[in-house]
Amino acid sequence: TAWSNIMRVVLQGSRADPFPCSKGEMVALANFPERLEHGFKQLADLDDGWEHLVNSNRVEVHCKAKGDSSMLLKLRYGVDVSFDRALSVMRPEAMDLQDTPLSEIVDQAAMLKLFAPGDVVCSFRFKNWLTSIWLLLDESRLKQGKDWEKVANYVMRMVMRRGFPRPGAAAILGIELKDYWHGSSDYLDYGLVMDPEENGSKTILQEVLEIPHMQKQMLLPLVVKLCGSYDLRRWEDTSPLVYQTVDEQSGFLVVSVRKCCRGPPLVPSLPSGCRASSCIAEKLAEWFSWEEAQDLTNFNLSSYLQHILSLCGMETTVVFDSLDGRRLVFFQAVVRRAVWSKLWETLQPILKKQQSAYRRHYGGSGAPHIQVDVQPRFDEGTMQAVVRECQPSPSSTDLPPSEEAAYAWQVQIKNTFVHFTTDDAQSEVGSLP
Repeated sequence: TAWSNIMRVVLQGSRADPFPCSKGEMVALANFPERLEHGFKQLADLDDGWEHLVNSNRVEVHCKAKGDSSMLLKLRYGVDVSFDRALSVMRPEAMDLQDTPLSEIVDQAAMLKLFAPGDVVCSFRFKNWLTSIWLLLDESRLKQGKDWEKVANYVMRMVMRRGFPRPGAAAILGIELKDYWHGSSDYLDYGLVMDPEENGSKTILQEVLEIPHMQKQMLLPLVVKLCGSYDLRRWEDTSPLVYQTVDEQSGFLVVSVRKCCRGPPLVPSLPSGCRASSCIAEKLAEWFSWEEAQDLTNFNLSSYLQHILSLCGMETTVVFDSLDGRRLVFFQAVVRRAVWSKLWETLQPILKKQQSAYRRHYGGSGAPHIQVDVQPRFDEGTMQAVVRECQPSPSSTDLPPSEEAAYAWQVQIKNTFVHFTTDDAQSEVGSLP
C-alpha cells in the first residue's frame, strides 16, 4: 500500500522516490487576503508558549498546541551566512534556481506567476524520502485518496514581507493553492522568519508549519528524521558566485526619477495611425507628442514607465510599484535585474526625447532623468502590506464576482541571464526628486 511504502522509505532511509512528480491541479482560493493576514499574524509570535522537543543536527525543534486537532511545529537554526545572502536565496523567485541551499531539498521547482517582487505562485516537491516525512507529518494529504502523485506536490502562493515581524527581519508565508486545502482560514501551511545576527554576518531562520495533532512518541522519530535532512553546511559551502548568480537572475533593482524641477516628466502619446510594432524605439520616439500630465498630484513612476512600454507594444507587467509587500514612494519603481538591460534599450532613447521636450516646454536646463539601482524608499503613508489580487481565469468564471479570489496561473516565467550594474547613489527625499 502507499502507507507502507512511505514507512519503508522513512524508516529504512531509502533514496527511492515513491511518488512520480506531477504538477497537480490549481484552484481558486476565495479568501486569500484573509488567510494571508492570519498567517503573518501567527508568524509575529514565535517566542511565547512553545515547548522544546529536541535538538538534532544543529536544529532546535519546538511545538505548540493550536487547537484540539492541530499543532504548530517550529524548526530554528542558524547559518554562518550574511542576512542579505541568506535572504537572496530564500526569496520566492529563487526557488527554481540550481546550486542554492534550497536546491538540495527541493526538486522540480518552477515559478508559475510573478505578481510583484516577493509575491509569486510556484510549484515544487521535496526530494525523495523527505517527501515521505512531510506526508506523514501532514496526514490530511494522505486522506485525499490514492492519487499520491497529486498530493506529493505543492503549489503555493509565496509572499515575502521585509521589516516584519520586526525591523531588520523578513518573513515568508506559503499558502497552498491546490484542491485539498485544509479549509480553515487561519491554517498555517508554511512560514519562515529570518533575523540577522552579529551585525548581519549570520542569520537565524525559523520555519513554522501546522500539522495535525500528534502524540510525541510518534512525532519525535519523524522530527529527528526531518532534522537529518537539514545539512546546514550547504549554506556555508555555497560559492559566492552562486549568490551573485541568484541576484542576477531573481533579484530586483529600484529605479528613481530625478530632477523633476518644474513638475513630473511629460507624458508621451502616439498619433492614431502609428503602429508600435512597426518601429524600433529610436524611430518610434520621433512620432511621440509630449504633454503635461493631466493629474500632477497622482504621478507614479511605475505607471509612467508602464505607459511608455505599452506604447511600444511591450509587456507592462515587468515594472512594479512595491517591493516585498511594501509600497514604494511615487518617484520609484522596481524591475527585475534580469530584464532591465533589455528594457533600458527601449526606454533610454524615448526618455532622452522626453528631456528635450521638457526643456522646450518649461525652459531652463534641468529635466527629469532615471537613476538606476538606488536604495528603495517606502511610502510611510501606506506601510501596510500590499496584497496583489488576480483577475479571474477562464476556468473560474463560475465564482461570484463579489469574492476576493487569488488564482494560480499556468504562466511560465523564464529567467534571462543579463547582468546590469550602475551607480547606486541614493535619491533625495522631497515632494519631487
